[in-house]
Amino acid sequence: MSSIETKQSLEKKIAECGFWNHLGIKLIKIEEGYVEASLELKEEYTQHHGVAHGGLLTTLADSVAGYAGVSVTDSEKNVLTVELKMSFLRTARGKILYGKGRVIKSGKLLHFCEAEVFCERELVAKASATLAIL
Repeated sequence: MSSIETKQSLEKKIAECGFWNHLGIKLIKIEEGYVEASLELKEEYTQHHGVAHGGLLTTLADSVAGYAGVSVTDSEKNVLTVELKMSFLRTARGKILYGKGRVIKSGKLLHFCEAEVFCERELVAKASATLAIL
């Protein structure tokens, strides 16, 4: 599949993702094995200290890692996160979250991916994900 077909296929899958759209995640960049997205940090996405909820950071990391995996997977197949390790490095306080996901190793049955989450320009979390190819 060409890079244009990959991008169009991935954009279509993202457009159909209810949770992604519910949260207002915006796609920034798609390349083979790499996805960037942003998310406005709304008040309802914070916890009682006024910082981004860890579940939100995890969702963004899982999403960009997962779609990076999708970008290197045959369009007739799907991927599913089977393992996700999240490390929170500092609190996320600001207006915009950015997620960057990349495939580290692509395989026939599994992909190994990583993601970074930034608040404004500061790295706030890192994740590693194992994706099963279905």
